[in-house]
Amino acid sequence: MIHPYYERVYLACGPTDFRKSNDGLAIIVKEAFELDPFSL
Repeated sequence: MIHPYYERVYLACGPTDFRKSNDGLAIIVKEAFELDPFSL
C-alpha cells in the first residue's frame, strides 16, 4: 500500500547508550538535531 504522505527519517551514526529510557534518548535527539521528537 502506498501512503499519500511522506515521513522524514533521521539516522545518526555513533554509539548509543540504550540503557537510557525513551525519554532520555528523545532528549539526545532534541539536542543533536534541534528537533522536537514528539511533534507530528
